[in-house]
Amino acid sequence: MLDFSLCAITNLFRIYLIYRFAEIFLGKSEKSKLTIFSVCASYYVANIALYWTFHTAWINLTCNLIGVSAIAFLFTKSIKTNLFVTLSVTLINIGCDILATLPYVNYEDGQSISQVYEILTDFYILICLFLIGKIITTHRNAERFFMMSLACVPVCSIALIMFLVYSNLCTGTGIAAVGIGLLIINFFMFYLYNPLLHNMSKQFETELLEQKVQIYSNQLSVIMQSEERTKALRHDMKHHINELMILANENNSAEIRQYLEKMQDFLKNPEEIVSSGNLEIDSVLNYMLQRAKEELNTVNAKVLLPENMKHSFDLNVLLGNLLENAIEAARQTDKKYLSVDISLKKGIIFIKVDNSYLPEENLPQNQSTIQPILAASSRKHLGLGLKNIKRIIDAHDGSMEIIKNDGIFSVKAMLYTAKMK
Repeated sequence: MLDFSLCAITNLFRIYLIYRFAEIFLGKSEKSKLTIFSVCASYYVANIALYWTFHTAWINLTCNLIGVSAIAFLFTKSIKTNLFVTLSVTLINIGCDILATLPYVNYEDGQSISQVYEILTDFYILICLFLIGKIITTHRNAERFFMMSLACVPVCSIALIMFLVYSNLCTGTGIAAVGIGLLIINFFMFYLYNPLLHNMSKQFETELLEQKVQIYSNQLSVIMQSEERTKALRHDMKHHINELMILANENNSAEIRQYLEKMQDFLKNPEEIVSSGNLEIDSVLNYMLQRAKEELNTVNAKVLLPENMKHSFDLNVLLGNLLENAIEAARQTDKKYLSVDISLKKGIIFIKVDNSYLPEENLPQNQSTIQPILAASSRKHLGLGLKNIKRIIDAHDGSMEIIKNDGIFSVKAMLYTAKMK
């Protein structure tokens, strides 16, 4: 009776893990919840009935192949994809079964073995699920931290069960009770992980959206101010032309030049630090550089980019990270210096950001690679920001050089526009 109860519980958890494997490989299923439940329930009942009746490996294997394939068809109609997922998941199951039973049992086909080992199998499958999920899915830093922390739970559960088996501190019933308890704990922790991750992703997206709204709101304000100045100058253009005509008739070139300079100064918008014509890049740079002007003593910016350059989300993230790091570092110094130089030549974007930094920071001198800087950095935000920058640059087959010299921290980056999405 105990073995049958263990078999029912462990198989339930295993089928749930198989369904999650299919989700990792193929994404969310578009089938109704009733259809998903019917397929999983049929697989569950058939698997237990056949195993408990025959205890035969090839019947078990056949049932699992059909069951995993049926679950995979909930996600895809492609036979090739289904075959790949079915074989992959089945091989993982077989491997975990062998790993759980081989150290303890000399198994022969048809032999009935204790279902306690099936608890270990489920834990091994759960660990495989974490590892494969980490490989397939690209996670942010916070998600990676939570995922690795969660992976420790089944590892500790396995260690506890193995300790009980080898130490003989518990009977088979005691080990089974502990195993079931741990299995239930793991199930609920793993089940609750997804809503937590979903909420974190939503919060992250909301923060990004709020920042984007602020950036575009700031740029809209800049554009409106520039438009108002242009309208005012256009309104008085007749008077300006008359004044220039009078000065021209008097051959007073010096005063004409001075008058034109005043008109030019009037058109300049102090809030518009960058005006390359590329709306997305101008928005990010104006937003960040206005922050810099409020906090720093010296802010220099030179941006030469064409208006028709295609927009890249990664480029905006790169510039945002670079400037945020630079502003934060320069703000803590007495010099409070920042310089930004961005240009496009023959399909290559060149970015150079210089900022003052605290002299007590023990960063290596004149480095051309990022690793020594990251290793020596004592400031958390510097290392994290530079890692994000390096990740984006590597994704676009670009390059980055870091130089620290004479109180100036300099980052030079190069990206190919053809690689941008």
